[in-house]
Amino acid sequence: MSRPEAPTALRDFLEIPYDRLEELNLEVKNARWLARRRTRCASSG
Repeated sequence: MSRPEAPTALRDFLEIPYDRLEELNLEVKNARWLARRRTRCASSG
């Protein structure tokens, strides 16, 4: 019996090399940090 194929999005995600995932994660963290910083500056000024 054959294994069911994973959905395309999941399969694509699982094929991303770990180093690239780490880079993407850092990019998102930095973007979130900048967004929070801008929000704080705008509300305090």
